[in-house]
Amino acid sequence: MVKPQITEKISRKLKQASACALTARAGEIHLAPFVTLKGVADETLKLLVTDSRGRSIAVIMWSSAVAPDMVSRGAARARAAREALGANLDSVPLMPLLEGTLEDRTFAVMPLMIPLSTKRLIGRVQRWRIAPSILRWLQGATVRTRKELSTEEKTTGFGHPLEYLNSMEAMPAGLRYRTEIALRRLSDGEWSPSTVLMHGDLWIGNILIDPRRKDRPWHERFVVIDWAGAAVQGYAIYDLIRVALSLRLPQSRFLSELSRQVEILGCDMQDATSYLLAALGHIGSHLEYFPLERFVRMSLTCTNYLEDTIK
Repeated sequence: MVKPQITEKISRKLKQASACALTARAGEIHLAPFVTLKGVADETLKLLVTDSRGRSIAVIMWSSAVAPDMVSRGAARARAAREALGANLDSVPLMPLLEGTLEDRTFAVMPLMIPLSTKRLIGRVQRWRIAPSILRWLQGATVRTRKELSTEEKTTGFGHPLEYLNSMEAMPAGLRYRTEIALRRLSDGEWSPSTVLMHGDLWIGNILIDPRRKDRPWHERFVVIDWAGAAVQGYAIYDLIRVALSLRLPQSRFLSELSRQVEILGCDMQDATSYLLAALGHIGSHLEYFPLERFVRMSLTCTNYLEDTIK
């Protein structure tokens, strides 16, 4: 439950912010919890903003006390992603209307977006319609942001995460064996990886529809939120796997998209696994408060999904 004094402080902070067009056009605003907290230590608080008529107009994201810069980190990385993506691709990372700090914890006011439906039939149709647009954007992002690396950058950016993943005792022996293969291919020069923009948590819960873009078809109005784990010089393949699982792509469709990514990256199909494992090593070394057990399960799900497709 959100304490009343917290709500009042955030509301007062918003009203005092002269740059906030939101309060200027909404008049008196009201705040209420947007989603039920899950009890995770670094969970961001979300508050729904309504105007004097009770209309929902925005969402406030407020960092937790244990991760006070989480919201500002996400906004900064969304901005960096936009800069890296450039024209025609940069509208996808959603940017805040207002940013600030309250009680040493960063917050942001985000425009109200529309989530995909949770109803079974409607959700299935929406996923089917929106999948081509998301996959086309992801492919374009790989082309636009791919960066070739020096030998030292390959060692630091890919060798170190793979070594970290291989050292995680919680990981099954089979996955660690695959990591050793990736390390050997990297060391022998058989795999020469590049970096690309990586969101780090690309699933349908972080894909929303922007109701403001009336000039575009529904399935082309999507935006992506929650960029706190993103990296401009990140790892290919991982985002594709996560979003493919979330969209429930047919295996043949996923293989087609994977083949395009591999072609763009200029690598062998087997090194799609190498890219995935490097991404997992990077994420595993930055888990913060994310439960280790969930990370292990997610790693196995992604790896098995990929290898079942390419075998």
